[in-house]
Amino acid sequence: MTGGAAGLRARRAGSLVVALSIALLAGCATRSLTGDAEDLPAGSLRVMQVMGVASADVLSDANAYQRFIRSSFGFVSPAWSAQDESAVLRGELALARGADHTPSDGQLVAGRVYCCGGPDEFAARKYAFASRSIPIRHSDFVEVRFGRGGSGDMNVVTRVVSGCGWVPRDPKLWVRIPFCDWMPKKGWIEQKSILTSQNHAWIKPPAR
Repeated sequence: MTGGAAGLRARRAGSLVVALSIALLAGCATRSLTGDAEDLPAGSLRVMQVMGVASADVLSDANAYQRFIRSSFGFVSPAWSAQDESAVLRGELALARGADHTPSDGQLVAGRVYCCGGPDEFAARKYAFASRSIPIRHSDFVEVRFGRGGSGDMNVVTRVVSGCGWVPRDPKLWVRIPFCDWMPKKGWIEQKSILTSQNHAWIKPPAR
């Protein structure tokens, strides 16, 4: 093997290690019910695939919440804290209920926006609140109106959607995104970053 080829392999291996390390650290971060952590317009509609659904009361028990997330995603970062995250989400939900923004009873929906496998799937997980009037099952694609990050402004599931899949359609790729065949005609746009594999999504920005 030539020195140039060996150097290229070493650089690629190093880049992979760095990418995995960043993703694992991101996986440690506590997620929110009041916005999208990625650099997308606040208040946008975005589609995610349901990985788990539970009564919102699961947030009152850190052990139950940990079991819910592990059963939903299979993998969690070793440094992730179910106790810390459930406390944050429980506080956000309490604020929303106090502001009369959500029903007193509902469902916590955990979803993925990147497929399939790889560290980004868990690191970029999303949470939303859903009314019990919306029947939601594992693997459904749902439309979520993401909050604007303000107190009590929840991510809310608006409906279950159909005609959706993952693009690009190469199953060997990790960071694929949801796409529904009706999106272009309904005013949805593709947004992506040239700097990162995240911040890539089909969205419908809020009306101005």
